Amino acid sequence: MTPAPPPGPAPARYPDRRTAARPRQPKPARRRRRTAAPPPYLTGLGTAPAAFRRTREDHVTDADHTHDAASITGPPTADVDDPQVPTRHHDGQLCTNRAGIAHLAGWKPGNSVNVRASKDPDFPHPHGPKIGRELWYPFAGDHGVDAYLAILAERTAAQKAPPVKDGNPDDLLAGPEAADALHITEATLRSYIRRSVPHWTGETPGRPILPQPDVEEPRNDSTFGPYTHRAWYRSTLTAHHPGRPGRGRGDASGRPTTTHTP
Repeated sequence: MTPAPPPGPAPARYPDRRTAARPRQPKPARRRRRTAAPPPYLTGLGTAPAAFRRTREDHVTDADHTHDAASITGPPTADVDDPQVPTRHHDGQLCTNRAGIAHLAGWKPGNSVNVRASKDPDFPHPHGPKIGRELWYPFAGDHGVDAYLAILAERTAAQKAPPVKDGNPDDLLAGPEAADALHITEATLRSYIRRSVPHWTGETPGRPILPQPDVEEPRNDSTFGPYTHRAWYRSTLTAHHPGRPGRGRGDASGRPTTTHTP
């Protein structure tokens, strides 16, 4: 009978193999990231990341750059004294960026000005390459900001509805006669009525497309059945006309899709 092995640690299976674990090497110290110096036009705003963040949040206008009206050709349509319009002198010309153009044009802040810059052929031409992250556009010149604001004003005027046709102010117009006086079709007139009814009843605030009818009464047609007859005096339509929109809001660039001849 074979005797039992003495108590104690079991012998190593591979006596010549090292079993000790290699000591873990310490990790090298992480390098501190260097912060790039801010570009010249951000001098005085702090470090570069903070400066870029501030320029995105608050469009800072250079107080040292004043607007010389004599240096701008054409009508001075841009009020560059507005603190919300960033300005800078670039090669002797007073310029602003896209945020300034959007503010002067009355557009909502956001990406709309970038869409217009890519689609509108009349959008101002930048004066040279980007400075930092932005393009700068001169106020003066045929392709400047002032000329573009004048073009936008012309487009707005072109989008206004033509005036009500001349006639007796006491004429009571309904159906095809009212549509003809407004330079629209009967189908468009019915659409305007549907959109104006909530304003007439007070359900929707704001100015309706059509004024409240001077005559509104239920009637019955032998073919189509009951309906509401609505009519307006020519003077009522004429008085309401200045705020009536045109036939369309135009495309994304602000250019009207159709033109009207009274």
